[in-house]
Amino acid sequence: MRFVQRGGWPLWLLVAVSGLFAAQERPLAAAENTETAKPVSLLDRRTRLVETLAIAPDGKTVATSECGDKVKVWDLASGQPLFTLEGGGSVERLAYSRDGSMIASSVGNPFVKVWKANRGTEIRTIKVEYTVPAPFPVTCMTFSPDNRTVITGGPGPIKIWEIATGHEVGALDPGLAKDGKTLLSNALAISSDGKTLYGGYFDGSVRIWDLETKTVRTTLPAWGWGKMTNSLVLSPDEKTLACALGDFSIVIYDLTTNKVRARLPGSRTQAWTLAFSPDGRVLAAGCQDGKIRMWDMATGKPRGAFPAHKDSRVHGVAFTPDGKILASAAGNLTTWGEFKVWNVSAYTQPLVAK
Repeated sequence: MRFVQRGGWPLWLLVAVSGLFAAQERPLAAAENTETAKPVSLLDRRTRLVETLAIAPDGKTVATSECGDKVKVWDLASGQPLFTLEGGGSVERLAYSRDGSMIASSVGNPFVKVWKANRGTEIRTIKVEYTVPAPFPVTCMTFSPDNRTVITGGPGPIKIWEIATGHEVGALDPGLAKDGKTLLSNALAISSDGKTLYGGYFDGSVRIWDLETKTVRTTLPAWGWGKMTNSLVLSPDEKTLACALGDFSIVIYDLTTNKVRARLPGSRTQAWTLAFSPDGRVLAAGCQDGKIRMWDMATGKPRGAFPAHKDSRVHGVAFTPDGKILASAAGNLTTWGEFKVWNVSAYTQPLVAK
């Protein structure tokens, strides 16, 4: 399974955004008033505020982070916890390596910890240092496909860290924003060959980086009134990039032309986290209102929406390799967090022409 790093904002960066903007590209249908039968919830676990989650590439385990100092790894079939990782601080980000052998967690003080995924043994602690002070210097994170490095985003340059030594081995500097302020990267996705990195930034732009030369190949334009990149996700065939923005829209980029193909105006609520189904036919979005919305990428039509979490923002969504199961994490400052596992096969199966 291709797991894509969640790029939603840490709690300290939450911003109130309202309003929509006039479409300059062909908008796809909104996913409102398309409620279908609610998927079967296979697993429902309440815990402290769940900031994000990640599903292992083999689909057998799920790791959840709590807004405390722990990461729990669960058996997806039984719903039983396997072991707990002591994060050493507020755990904000999680990622599995491509081969499923490692889990990386970022904490706010500021470190990235790398663990053996099968038994939770710590492999390396990496101190992440940025020139610009920030409460949470790691806002996004991903493994390289060869499992040798961890790539972190935050204020200023994106950093590349060697897992074996914990040393910084590269930096991708975007320069300053148009207003002269430091750019903050908030979402990352990497190509399967490890040569291209996609970075979503505070101003809503996306930079496509050449990881061999450490230079920007191109910058995709920012769209929308609330120019914040909440999340971005690369399709399995790597021809499409979906970005959730702070103006409640989801922008679909065609990577063969590097142009906006369409926009998903969604509804009057922000999408904070995105995931493609493994076959790339369906895009799932976890939203501010606790709902999960799905779109058919071939037709541009909404597949449906369902209330996944009550009174909680959805922080993370991820599919299992067969595309039939979706895990979601949610929580807010005043309620307990939770993660759930859903049977969404009715939403991801091929559409039948009528």
